[in-house]
Amino acid sequence: MKRSVRYVAVALALAVAVGASMACAGRRVRATTPSDQLAFSLTSPKAYERKRAAEMLGRRRDPRGTYPLINALTTERNERVIVAILYALAYIGAPEAEAVLQGHLSHPSHRVAYAAQRALVIYAQYRPYYGRPLVQPYAGAPAQAVPPPPPETQGGEVEYE
Repeated sequence: MKRSVRYVAVALALAVAVGASMACAGRRVRATTPSDQLAFSLTSPKAYERKRAAEMLGRRRDPRGTYPLINALTTERNERVIVAILYALAYIGAPEAEAVLQGHLSHPSHRVAYAAQRALVIYAQYRPYYGRPLVQPYAGAPAQAVPPPPPETQGGEVEYE
């Protein structure tokens, strides 16, 4: 009888130790920031996940998303994902993005070339705010300078020269 109680206690302790080590190992594998997780999602086999990750990186405006977006753009074949990546690069406003956007002006797809043209206009608006997150003041906090909203949300057409 004593042997079976001891066996159960040792088995329970071993199960708890293995479970704790597995939980810690899972935490070590995870990305450290949401931007890193989104950058990892750019390699997903599903196009809608890659598109959504690019859109979210553009909304976050985190400069750390610039190079993963540019790297994803080199291998991407889906036009909708390419367009989402171009807009994300424009919203981030990194200096490295300008050459990439200009390079896509001569893309064989008219959809991508038009998106690159619009993205350059957006890039010109957001470039001065590179590296600064969009401030969303809450009650009681002093308002800070906020960049203009994207042209799509202003209700008007974007004019090109």
